Amino acid sequence: MLSALSSFTLAVIWLFLPYGRGQCYDNEVYHAAGDKWIRNGNFLVICDVNKIKVNVNVCSEHFADTNDDLYKDRFVICCISRRFKGCIDDNGDLLKDGFFTIGTALKYCNIRRGGMSGRIEPRGCFNGTRTDDPSDETLHVKKYTTWRQGDKELRCGDNGIHVLKCYLKDETSPVAEGTGWIDEKGIVHVCK
Repeated sequence: MLSALSSFTLAVIWLFLPYGRGQCYDNEVYHAAGDKWIRNGNFLVICDVNKIKVNVNVCSEHFADTNDDLYKDRFVICCISRRFKGCIDDNGDLLKDGFFTIGTALKYCNIRRGGMSGRIEPRGCFNGTRTDDPSDETLHVKKYTTWRQGDKELRCGDNGIHVLKCYLKDETSPVAEGTGWIDEKGIVHVCK
């Protein structure tokens, strides 16, 4: 039988086991050492031996010769060549030209003039999963399109797919997103 000290030691080891393997925990997800991802929709971060580090690689004001890239508003700019390299998606992947997603919003990365300019074009919404290819046009949804999925009516808006209305089981007319109600059993519901 294990002593109390041995049990405690095993519990501590079990609790911190993921950290011993160089993983980072962010927003209920474990990331392996070296993984890159977009945090809070704005920051490219990297898991570096149990610590989440914001990629702060920035060129000097005059693009000093350095091997780092600048990440600005979803663009990646090379500090040495002073040219746009491409766009970065939610997974931290670099894309020079083509479709990519930010959440459920569908975007198109267009690097022009030999990398001297770039544009991220809004292209509606992407009704797929993280593993689906953003260039699969069967999963593209035009902006302002609405459709019903189960008890919710969804809409493709500026920031991706969002709930527009909810349909209650006993009601004939839907309620708008953000509406709250209490049912006959006293349970609080919110359309979201």
